Amino acid sequence: MVNIKEKLFVYLHDPPDKALKIENHEERSKKILSSGNIQYSRTDKVKQADALSSKTQRFIIRTKENKEPVIDFLGRSSGKYFHVGYPVFIHPISTEIKRYETLEKYIDLGRSNRGERFVNEFLERVSKLEGDVLKEVFEDASNKFKGEESKQWAYIWQFYPVKLKEGVKEFAKSELKLKEEEAEKFAEEFVNLPADTRFPDHAIWTHLDLTSALSVKDPTLLRIKIVPVQPFIANSRKQLDLWASSHLLSMLMYKALEVIVDKFGPEHVIYPSLRDQPFFLKFYLGENIGDEILVANLPNKALAIVSGKEAEKIEEEIKKRIRDFLLQLYREAVDWAVENGVVKVDRSEKDSMLKEAYLKIVREYFTVSITWVSLSEKEDIYQVTENAGLSDEDVKKWLKFAEKKENSRVLERIAIYPLLVKILDSLGERKVTEERFEKSEQLKGWKCHVCGENLAIFGDMYDHDNLKSLWLDEEPLCPMCLIKRYYPVWIRSKTGQKIRFESVVDVALLYKNWRKIFDEKYGKDLVSKAREVSEDFVKDNMLVDSDLYYSSTWESGLSKKLKNKKEIDEEKVKEVVDFLNAAYKEIGNPPKYYAILVMDGDDMGKVISGEVLGEISTRIHPNIRDYVEIPEAKYYSTPQVHVAISQALANFSIREVRSVVKDEGLLIYAGGDDVLAILPVDKALEVAYKIRKEFGKSFENGSLLPGWKLSAGILIVHYKHPLYDALEKARDLLNNKAKNVPGKDTLAIGLLKRSGSYYISLVGWELIRVFYNSELRKKLLEEKGGVGKRFIYHVLREVDTWPKVGIDEMLKFEVIRHIRGRNKEETKELREKIYGEIKDLLEHVRGNNEVEKVRGLFTFLKIITDAEVFP
Repeated sequence: MVNIKEKLFVYLHDPPDKALKIENHEERSKKILSSGNIQYSRTDKVKQADALSSKTQRFIIRTKENKEPVIDFLGRSSGKYFHVGYPVFIHPISTEIKRYETLEKYIDLGRSNRGERFVNEFLERVSKLEGDVLKEVFEDASNKFKGEESKQWAYIWQFYPVKLKEGVKEFAKSELKLKEEEAEKFAEEFVNLPADTRFPDHAIWTHLDLTSALSVKDPTLLRIKIVPVQPFIANSRKQLDLWASSHLLSMLMYKALEVIVDKFGPEHVIYPSLRDQPFFLKFYLGENIGDEILVANLPNKALAIVSGKEAEKIEEEIKKRIRDFLLQLYREAVDWAVENGVVKVDRSEKDSMLKEAYLKIVREYFTVSITWVSLSEKEDIYQVTENAGLSDEDVKKWLKFAEKKENSRVLERIAIYPLLVKILDSLGERKVTEERFEKSEQLKGWKCHVCGENLAIFGDMYDHDNLKSLWLDEEPLCPMCLIKRYYPVWIRSKTGQKIRFESVVDVALLYKNWRKIFDEKYGKDLVSKAREVSEDFVKDNMLVDSDLYYSSTWESGLSKKLKNKKEIDEEKVKEVVDFLNAAYKEIGNPPKYYAILVMDGDDMGKVISGEVLGEISTRIHPNIRDYVEIPEAKYYSTPQVHVAISQALANFSIREVRSVVKDEGLLIYAGGDDVLAILPVDKALEVAYKIRKEFGKSFENGSLLPGWKLSAGILIVHYKHPLYDALEKARDLLNNKAKNVPGKDTLAIGLLKRSGSYYISLVGWELIRVFYNSELRKKLLEEKGGVGKRFIYHVLREVDTWPKVGIDEMLKFEVIRHIRGRNKEETKELREKIYGEIKDLLEHVRGNNEVEKVRGLFTFLKIITDAEVFP
């Protein structure tokens, strides 16, 4: 378990303010640690971790007159250093350079007024503040988690940077007399200083995390993967099942990572980053974070650094913790199902639901595959990469420089970290296959009516008719699907939170605020009339199901909603139908389509390995490139950069995605670079575009964002279409359409009509912005001047017959054929404008030739007009 004082002197071997002044930074660490009565000592642990970390930095410093170039805010040469510039931060993916403008401005002003001593005086005050904040957080942790050192350390790790930022902001306002906005920027810059000002692609906290993680005996990279994922999620009949599936998978990964955190600390988790992670905050630190906890945001794969001698025990403990959690969840689900009439058996018969055949399904459903490889063992780096089939010319150039730097080709494995991650992935996938192959057969019997995969509870004991009669809605469930149905109840009991939209109908009815408008005018009357038909249709003065807003539901299918099968008054039902149809004439028919949005970062495996990130020179401070020897090779990632990217992805998925979706729909999953959301049709493109925009940013208020490309699939589908098939089609749009476009960064949008007609278009993200601001959009929505469905229909019907060399002329012909203004002059102007806009839009359509692009654009326009996507 964690020794908190030992943790702190390893963790704070460098001060958070190191970049302000490189010289004597260790002395400042001593002062900070002394505030917590901790003695600074550069022990073998720290030396080992620093040495391992340096193996991944790929350049050789050239000195000048026995002095090293230095980049800090001191602003002058001193001792063994000669100053070459102020620090910057280079984004680990986009390589965008961010300056510390507020710090620069303040320090320059202070130096000009008070001379060189100003920086040293400023550092004295800052070091005291850092120590005071550490003492405060240390005491808070000790009081909150008495005797629980693992949780004390986790609390300090999470909140020291947060409290430090708050303290620096107050310091900037009170001591430095900065205004609110400038003080906020000052604090943001201060807590995001680079770890290495020469190679500034990761923050100081990233370096402190990694150093602490590498300080264990025989640091070992451990990979955790939980499967199956897509089959488990896809086997969802209801939106609530879909949410429960995704959230439960995140909960299982949290349970796995909890073992790492207990034993070593949260900084040992490389991916996903646990800082600010809702599951970590709520379930480990007991923080009140509201409905943030309802978004599944932990992936099914994780990487951590552990002690090699503990790896086998960790594997056993992770598997046991997940298994025990699922079994306990199932036992509670059984109690809930019996008590709430989900399954109609007496309490005395409940034990039969807990027999070994069903428990075995729970124990064996998920495979938790864990593999590891030592980071500190030495090997011939050429041989390792050759044996793994990962050695190409770029890799060889990179290895050659590593050999030159260390004067040996036998190096610690961490020297080839990104290739090691690939090797570990390969080993892990092999182990997954082996472990899933070992699963035993289930008893023969009737299968679950939701997943069709597992034995239904009582499916081995009853014939089919009697089996169905035992279950609510005649829907026999297997143990895993029963867990899904119970899981929202369990989460609410643990967090006090409930998801807002339980069905796809809830989301569909958000279209243009239809439900809100209806409820304000007719809601009370509809509830009253529904109650007259049956009390089963109303609960807490609300309709029990949102599909009761549709007159078609009242005309057929009411019996499934009745708890007790009985005759209903058809005249009363007709009154409801007539009431609804009259309301529709006033406010329009209720929306019947909704959108599934799935998104995924492009080539993220190659991003993390560094294969698509350009040359190493782009990661080095511009002012120091003349003083270091840089290999002419591709940039291959480091553990530091992996942690930095992990934090950028966490910032994106936890904060930005949630902020964009807000109340627009239901965010099912936002973990790393993956997003899954259910949205009303009129918000789908807007939300997708905003999320892509956030993913493409490098920085947001000082925090890292991914700064990379993202592809997506949007499926617009009728609410009665089977959810599992809709999910499959949405993922097909992403994985087999958008992701197959060269260069990617593509949106594949599809409209699946109730009739079975299916339309697909592949476009670039900028098309959304260009189209939204176009005259063409206005005319399509207005359906005036002949610009409308007829125009789209004629082009789509005839485009494949157009001559390949006459596309522009045919487009002009169709515009002339369909576009009319109020007079000759307006007609000419309108035709020219719309033709120009179509040409602009075609620049953002994916296709191999002009015909494909025209077809793609007009298919997009058909989807837009048929589904009324834009408000």
